[in-house]
Amino acid sequence: MSGSIPYTTEQLLTRIDYLEENRRFVQNVLEMALSLVDFQENILNSYGPETILEEAEKRIRYLIPFDANALYIVNQDSSDFQLAVCNPPEMRAALAPYVEDAIEKGFFAWAIRERRGISVASRDRSKRLVLHVIATHSRIRGMFVGQMDNTRKQIPDTSLTLLSIILLNTANALESLEFYRMLRHQKTTLEKQVEERTQALAESERQMQQVLKLQAIGTLAGGIAHDFNNILFPIIGYTEISMDDVPEDSPIRRNLEEILKAANRARELVQQILTFSRQTDQKMRPIRVTPLLKETLKLFQAAIPSHMEIIYNIEADRDLILADPTFLHQILMNLCTNAAHAMEEGSGVLKIVLDNKTIAEKDARLDPEIEQGEYVKLTVSDTGHGIEPSVLDRIFDPYFTTKGPEKGT
Repeated sequence: MSGSIPYTTEQLLTRIDYLEENRRFVQNVLEMALSLVDFQENILNSYGPETILEEAEKRIRYLIPFDANALYIVNQDSSDFQLAVCNPPEMRAALAPYVEDAIEKGFFAWAIRERRGISVASRDRSKRLVLHVIATHSRIRGMFVGQMDNTRKQIPDTSLTLLSIILLNTANALESLEFYRMLRHQKTTLEKQVEERTQALAESERQMQQVLKLQAIGTLAGGIAHDFNNILFPIIGYTEISMDDVPEDSPIRRNLEEILKAANRARELVQQILTFSRQTDQKMRPIRVTPLLKETLKLFQAAIPSHMEIIYNIEADRDLILADPTFLHQILMNLCTNAAHAMEEGSGVLKIVLDNKTIAEKDARLDPEIEQGEYVKLTVSDTGHGIEPSVLDRIFDPYFTTKGPEKGT
């Protein structure tokens, strides 16, 4: 079959160039569409919405030759459009009046309703803008504004379709990022609540173990105290009988008085143990701290090594308190004994200060167990090695000690 070719050589070359240009464009579209999958999957690695919008602007600029691209994001609190990305940056000021005019004339609202790219003219008709909403099915996320060059009055439908795909993917990415942040915040909050609850349960378990341990120690101490009390009764009784048979001026009587004094102190200690085991009531009565302090120091000073020095300063002019004298004596002896043990490897100074302390209302608020008012303050300090941090929280545990079997009281 023969016939003439309807095109000239020049027309054919023009047609070939047109087809080649469209081939390259379709190839670019396919490559960009495939890259959108990675874009969506990698949003969780972005630093924020601006990063996502910058990625979208790069893709739009690569495929559609606008003079300027601007992406606005919606402030979810005020519902205002805020500029997030503008390229080139120097076009920001030039685009601002065009965008304000488009908002005032309702073009933004039109683009939102259409959910596709629309072309509008600027107020002075010198520029044409392409508006496209950035939105998912649930929420408006922002707006794209593209300024076309002066040589073009419109862009192909294929480009508008691709623009819609990119901006829909951008909106999905923004929404996914928001959901991811919400989940991450909820996860952090939940982890914090679980950690706090776990710590509370651990503390409750520790307190329960402490209660059980104290109950066991109390039961044991109560039994020992009763047996020890039975031993003290004949010691005290026979000592008193012997004192009646010894003259007042006899050295033996003075020895017996010391035995009786020590036995009575031991009986008071038994009462203290029974109080701890909750088998008897604590006997509180008004006492003056200064005489008791001087008596304790007199007994303690005779037992410490010569290389240790005791300094005491009694400045309290009001030292009447309500307390158990046996308890207070035991506290003083334990504090001084521990101080002496801490300084046994070398010379040291044990300092004891007794003065008055006024607790103001602001100070009382720091500790609910302390009421404002006048107090007597007893301070015992030493120049020893101190307490190891690992055992600091156990200093009030009954019968806990770091001393070896041959040391301690």
